[in-house]
Amino acid sequence: MRLDKPIGTWLLYLPCTWSIALAADPGCLPDWYMLSLFGTGAILMRGAGCTINDMWDRDFDKKHSNGGGPWDKKDDALIGLKSTALLFRENTKQWLSGFAVAMVGALSLAGANSGQTTPYYAAVAAVGAHLAHQIYTVDIHRAEDCWHKFTSNRTVGLLLFLGIVLGNLCKEQTEETKEAEAAGVGREQTG
Repeated sequence: MRLDKPIGTWLLYLPCTWSIALAADPGCLPDWYMLSLFGTGAILMRGAGCTINDMWDRDFDKKHSNGGGPWDKKDDALIGLKSTALLFRENTKQWLSGFAVAMVGALSLAGANSGQTTPYYAAVAAVGAHLAHQIYTVDIHRAEDCWHKFTSNRTVGLLLFLGIVLGNLCKEQTEETKEAEAAGVGREQTG
């Protein structure tokens, strides 16, 4: 299950937390039950995926040269894997820059569509700065540096989740939400 290397679980789980937090009512925290449910699911799904991957790739894994460390482009070429590292070659930073711009743009659009507030956009700006720093400083020829940058994406996910939660807490409740809450309080008092 690779519980000793939880980055895969984090990267599977964090986008789920974003959706759960975005779905919360204005001024409210995300649903803790849903966060727990999806967290459990991320652990189980990643564990299952790692197990199946290990079963299918056992012949490839025998050819791995970094002694259990991060794979690199030589490993991909050795086993005939058609990875993006080999496809992008020396243009990797340009491709990553394009993906980062697309991500920040999509996050901005999602924020606009969900009526997000200043903390959300501050988090999106921090995510953009983090991604720019990653891309600028990564040494695409050092597998260890690439792995370090990859694992730091947990920070990106946590920053965005925090921004969504804080942004949602700063949202004004709509009239419908206020009326629904008032009706619920009224029912509790009469019941």
